[in-house]
This record gives sequence, C-alpha cells and structure tokens, in this order.
Amino acid sequence: MILQALSNVFYTPNVWQNRFVDEIGLLIVTTGIIAVTVHFIVRHIRPPIKESH
Repeated sequence: MILQALSNVFYTPNVWQNRFVDEIGLLIVTTGIIAVTVHFIVRHIRPPIKESH
C-alpha cells in the first residue's frame, strides 16, 4: 500500500512541476551559452592589452 502511494506521488504527471523543471533547464542552458559567448568575445575577439596583465 505504501509502495502504491509512492508510485502515485512520483509518477503522477504534474504539469506545473514539469514546466518548472523545463524552465530551470532552459535557464541553465541559456546562462551557459551567454557565459561562453561573453568569454569568447572578451578573450579572443577583444583580447586584453598585455601591459594590463
């Protein structure tokens, strides 16, 4: 009986929860892409002047 209740809790489709997980995943991927893009631009397209290092 407890196992059945746990199965219902874990396998019941929850629209809000699924949307929330998708939003977090999208946010992580977007942040990663932005970080890589900024790093690439700063380090490779506009490299810092050697004297400032």
